[in-house]
Amino acid sequence: MGRVIIQYSGKHIRILEVAADKAIKYIDQFDYLDSMLFFLEPKLNHKRISEMTDMLVNSMKKNSVYTDSIDFVLDSRLAYISVIPVDFSDEIDNTNSTLIWELSNFFPESYKNFKISYQKLNNKNGIYGNTLLIAYHKQIAEITKRISELTSIKFNKINFDVFTAGLYFRNSGFSDFICIGSKNDKTDISFYAGNKLSYFTSLYLKEKQTDYYNGELTDILNLAEFSGIKNIFVYGEESAVSLLGNLNELCQKREITMPDPFSEVTFDNPYDKLKSLHSFSFIPLFGIAS
Repeated sequence: MGRVIIQYSGKHIRILEVAADKAIKYIDQFDYLDSMLFFLEPKLNHKRISEMTDMLVNSMKKNSVYTDSIDFVLDSRLAYISVIPVDFSDEIDNTNSTLIWELSNFFPESYKNFKISYQKLNNKNGIYGNTLLIAYHKQIAEITKRISELTSIKFNKINFDVFTAGLYFRNSGFSDFICIGSKNDKTDISFYAGNKLSYFTSLYLKEKQTDYYNGELTDILNLAEFSGIKNIFVYGEESAVSLLGNLNELCQKREITMPDPFSEVTFDNPYDKLKSLHSFSFIPLFGIAS
């Protein structure tokens, strides 16, 4: 049985339909409102929800995409993602209190309105933190539920692009690597060791081509525990192209690549629009499809 994956990142909505034999049946990208504005308005905007729903339904009907279940991948900017130290010898209530306390420091007035999850990290000594905290506003889940009701399509659990992109590289046979996701105002950096996530951090800067940004990025990539990792993979939005060139200058002793997932699959119905799509932007979708 095939799968349908939708990604909403920045202003781009991407759709990927994969057949059971992994052939691509349909792939497309169209633009809408920036996802930060769409999901994080002060209250539900039913007009915009209806507009997006119509766009999805019309696109899927036009291209004969039929499914009752969709994997939904969202922009990492919609989540609070942080690495923190947690004492797992404590009782579960104390662990939960630690997570809530961390979140409340950043969202003191609204932390109760977030959905929280966490996972232990695979690192040697935990000096950078041993636990990944993931939180997103309940309104995101409410909007997703509303879209599901309007389309009669079930959405699987909410995923974020930083994690599904990592899954793509893991499924490609890499065990130790760094993957860097580039957006216009954010850079996500994920470290994997032993095929498991070991550390995560982000850089938020409006102007990336600065000495400060390069210095911060270099310091992060040279963290002692991960200095032996040679493979760095780049993906993301259009800004990933300039980031790739920047990394080639900063990290000359490492293997830096921007994979092309389109070259690794077959297309049932190749069409001209593929030429206008940035294949590296689809890596988070292929992470689920692979």
